[in-house]
Amino acid sequence: MPTDRSPAAETRDLFQNPATDVSSLLPELNYRGYPVDQLADQANYVDVAWLLLHGDLPTQEQLADFQSLIVEQAVPEDDLLARLELLPLHVPGSEVLQTAVSMLSLDDSESHELIPATTARILQRLLSQLPVIVACRQRARHGESWLMPRDELTYAANILWLFNGREPTTLQERALDRLMILAAEHEFGEATVAVRLAASVRADFYAAVVAGLSVFRGALQGGLTDPILHLWRMFDSVDTTRAWIRASTATAASFPGFEHRAYRTSDPRAEALRPICRELAAAAGRLADETIAEAIEEEVWEARQVLPTFLWPAVRVLSYLGLDGDAMVPILATARLGGWAAHYTEQLQQGAVRRLRSPDAAKSLRRYQPLDERG
Repeated sequence: MPTDRSPAAETRDLFQNPATDVSSLLPELNYRGYPVDQLADQANYVDVAWLLLHGDLPTQEQLADFQSLIVEQAVPEDDLLARLELLPLHVPGSEVLQTAVSMLSLDDSESHELIPATTARILQRLLSQLPVIVACRQRARHGESWLMPRDELTYAANILWLFNGREPTTLQERALDRLMILAAEHEFGEATVAVRLAASVRADFYAAVVAGLSVFRGALQGGLTDPILHLWRMFDSVDTTRAWIRASTATAASFPGFEHRAYRTSDPRAEALRPICRELAAAAGRLADETIAEAIEEEVWEARQVLPTFLWPAVRVLSYLGLDGDAMVPILATARLGGWAAHYTEQLQQGAVRRLRSPDAAKSLRRYQPLDERG
C-alpha cells in the first residue's frame, strides 16, 4: 500500500545518510539545537551564520573578528562591477546575484581546496560582496550613486544603508536581522538539496552556491515573492480584499504565500515575523497595508484552512524596510548562505549522494531507422 510521505521525507531518501546536524523541524524549528525563536529574539545574523557553519555560538572575540572581516571586504571590486555593468538593467537581481558568484570564483585559485577553512573563507567573502553588488545594481537602476559600507554599522544595518542611503532605526535593523536569521536555514529545502548534490560530487563552494541559487530563484521558491507582492498590492480597501478572496476561492488553485508543504499547521517563521510586520507598518505609516494583509490571511483561512508561509510576511518586512521586489530574492538568498555553507561542509564529510534511478519498466528496444527509410 502506498504511504503518505512528506516532501521532507522523500528528499531525505536521496542521501546515504539522511540525518543532518545543521537544523531540524522537530520538535520545533532549531539551528544546531537552538530554538529559532530564541535566535531571532536574541542573536544577530552574523552570530547565527557562525553557529550554523561551526556548530557552536562564537565567543565575543570570534564574533567581532568575523564581523570586522566581513565589513573590511565589503568594498566593491572594480573589475567585477565593470563586468556587471554590461548586463542590461532589466536583468533580475536574482540573476545578477548568481552571475556575481560565478565571477567571484574566477580569481579564487584556492577554491578547489575542499576543507572547512576554504568554505568559511568563501562564505565570508560572499557575505561581504553580494549585498554590496546587489545594492550597487539597485541604485544604478534608480539613477543613484553607490555607497560604501560603514565600519560602525552592523551587518544588517549596513545592508539597509547600502540600499537606502539612510542609517536605519533600531527597529529596522532588528527587523532585518530577525528576517535573515529566520531565512538562514530550513533543513532539506530544495535549494539546499542542490547545494548538497554539488558537494557530493566535490564541486567547490562557489559552484554549490550557484546551484543553490538556480533553484532558490525558481517560481515556486524565492521567485514567489513577485506573485505575493502582486496579491498584496491588488487592493485598496479591506472590503475589496475580502470580496475578491471570497469570489476567487472557487477558481483559484492556491494563493501565493500560503500552505507550506513541510508544515500541517503554521510556519513558525511566519509566526515569528508577524509582530515585527505590524511594528514596521506602524513606523512607516502603512498600517492600512498591513490591515489588508491580515484580511487576506483571514479570508484564505476561512475558505481553505491554510496558513501563511514564511515568504508571506517576509515580503512585507522587506517592503516596509524600503526594498523593492527585485531586491527581495537576493536578500533572502544571501541570508541562506549560512545554512548552505553548513550543509556543504556536512555533505563533504558524508560522501556521495545515491544515484537516482528510473522506476523499472519493461520497454522493448527499438531499431534505429536510417533517414532514407523514414519517408
